[in-house]
Amino acid sequence: RWDIKGTMDCLDTPILYEFKTGKTKGLDFAGTMQIPIYFLINELVGTKIDKAILLHYDQHRDKGEYIIVWNDEEKIAGARNWIDTLAGEIQEYWSSHNIPFNPNYYKEVSNK
Repeated sequence: RWDIKGTMDCLDTPILYEFKTGKTKGLDFAGTMQIPIYFLINELVGTKIDKAILLHYDQHRDKGEYIIVWNDEEKIAGARNWIDTLAGEIQEYWSSHNIPFNPNYYKEVSNK
């Protein structure tokens, strides 16, 4: 029902790499839906991904870390549910506030 797009930092099949910087801890990034959604996108297009490796560098403390996030059916099901729940809520919000949805908005703005 929904179009979904994503831009992954690096895909070296069967491993997805995600790069992060800043004070936010690597586990905080790993706990978001970003990587599970990337797993879902790759499943939808038929690309086998076993795991994601999140590489995080905190330039303020000059410290790095890496976290492995394993791909499994539970993560993909969670991503599907998250998208199905929020996309409907977003669409309802736009509709109730008379906000037009134009999927080509950014393409049109960049062409001006």
